[in-house]
Amino acid sequence: MKSTQVIETSSPFLALVDAFRDFPALAEKYPRANEAIRYVFIVAFFLVRVVFWVPCSAAFWRDATALLDPATPSHGVPDAVVYSVLLLNLGLTLLQFHWASLIGKAAKKMLLGDTSDRAGEAKRK
Repeated sequence: MKSTQVIETSSPFLALVDAFRDFPALAEKYPRANEAIRYVFIVAFFLVRVVFWVPCSAAFWRDATALLDPATPSHGVPDAVVYSVLLLNLGLTLLQFHWASLIGKAAKKMLLGDTSDRAGEAKRK
């Protein structure tokens, strides 16, 4: 499995969290499943998008910066492209950490039993 596929493994759990938000009756009918899927998403997100992201990103930077070395045999990739993908990776990394901080705050509230933010989370149609 490629790293681009691995990074999405937390997405199905997020989709389930959203399903419970979109259908409050479902959350009321299956409150334990609603809570469980939230915890599963949190664990999956942090493992995949924080813990595993960092070494994968570091390896990506090593590979990409090697292309900038004048001693590297010609590969045909312009330096501007290499710098662009490195900048995009930096942006994605910062985005992962931003989401992690938001999810971490929500996880802390969940662990403390604070459900005050949940009253308005059901999406209104």
